[in-house]
Amino acid sequence: MNRKEYIGSKIAEARKKKKLTQKSVSEITGIDKTTISKIEKGKINATIDTIDKLCEAVGGRIRIFGEEMIFEDLVFEKHPFHLLADKLGESFPDYARSKTCYQATAQFKNGLHLSVIIGDSFYSNGKDTYEVCLWSKGGFQLVYGHLADSEVNRLMYYAQQPYNIEMLEFLQKEGFERYYRSDYLSFIKKIGDWYVLVHPCGETYIMYNQEPRNFQDKRMEYVSLEQLKAILPNIDNFIKKLEKN
Repeated sequence: MNRKEYIGSKIAEARKKKKLTQKSVSEITGIDKTTISKIEKGKINATIDTIDKLCEAVGGRIRIFGEEMIFEDLVFEKHPFHLLADKLGESFPDYARSKTCYQATAQFKNGLHLSVIIGDSFYSNGKDTYEVCLWSKGGFQLVYGHLADSEVNRLMYYAQQPYNIEMLEFLQKEGFERYYRSDYLSFIKKIGDWYVLVHPCGETYIMYNQEPRNFQDKRMEYVSLEQLKAILPNIDNFIKKLEKN
């Protein structure tokens, strides 16, 4: 069974488990029923966005490629605040709120670490939304607040892709911010007259535009970390050369 067939079988399995027809999934997602049928049979390549929509419709937490962690794999234990509240009793500041705090952690193969916390001492409502932190030992860190479990699961999927961790650390040191129009860990910064977007998953590429939106494939260049370090101080000259070509 190849990857397309595996993904399709998992989606079909989850759809049937939820007692949904391909027609009803089509109505939920806006994806043509014939396309859904072909995806489930492994007959066509589907984009990540399409797979994402189908996963949301049929369950939201499907182990697509067999090895990646999903939300249901997380093991929540008492957060250190909770343990201190247990130890010190009501003399511990914010005792009641601390007793709601639980945490799950994981380390992914690509070098990113994950912390998922529930408890209203954090960016969580203590019931059904979570605070999530992604970080590396080299200093990279991103915090997301008030995510539902399906959103945590989606973020976990993207975070387990083959990211260039040194690139992530460099981008954060250079003041790049997360590009919120993407579910991927892409980053953006305005340098001179240009908005520069860097996508460090797999083979790193940069895109550039004079507005912080509508980036186009024709304004894209694949780069290494060393190339990016050399490019950024002279971004105007770099872009001028690309535009001429």
